[in-house]
Order: sequence, then structure tokens, then C-alpha cells
Amino acid sequence: MNFIDVGLTLELNGVEYASGSTISIEDIGEGNNALLCRTDRTDCCNGANRNGEFIYPNNVAVGVMSANEAMYRNRGVQMIRLNRNKNSPLTPPTGLYRCVIPDSNDVPQSISINIIAGK
Repeated sequence: MNFIDVGLTLELNGVEYASGSTISIEDIGEGNNALLCRTDRTDCCNGANRNGEFIYPNNVAVGVMSANEAMYRNRGVQMIRLNRNKNSPLTPPTGLYRCVIPDSNDVPQSISINIIAGK
């Protein structure tokens, strides 16, 4: 996988997106179908080094899975996932989401994506 200059990529269903790209909220699922924010830092983002966050358009951090949340985040090796809980009765907010995650130099970097309603 090729990383952009800051060591981060956004990926959804096998497609990489540049920072500032636009995707449909309908395309975001859970697990392997989540929006992935990847870093080149090899010891991130689960286990002992639980770094990184997805940030809602209103600048609040996306929480972990809850029945009351339409969106949630979880972590994996070198990534954070933004998941859409399709069973939630709530409508996920749209707008500019950010992923803030450390790069291989342990410097927090930010990459963003515009998430819109519909296809």
C-alpha cells in the first residue's frame, strides 16, 4: 500500500481516498466495510499503543460502539475504523470528518473526508 506524504491514507471498500474527498454515508459499514484511516506507524493503534481518533464535523471525538450511536470507532493494527451502525435508529451526521493519528515519527497527523447523505 502506498501512503501519502504524511504517512496516512483513508480507505473504503478497497479504494483509497485523498484528504478532502467526498464519499456517501451509505457506503460505510462495519468491520472490513468501515472507513479505514491507516498510518505508517507499525505499533499503532491497538494493544498498548491505543492512539488516534475519528472526529465528527462538530469537532467531538467519535465514541466506541454504543446502541445510542449511529457512528462508532474501533482500532486495529495500523488503523482506526469509522463504522456506521446500520441498526441504530439515529441518523449519522454528515460533513467533514477528520482522522487524527500518529505517523511513524510519532507526530499526530490529520486527514479529512467529506461524508454526504445519499449516493
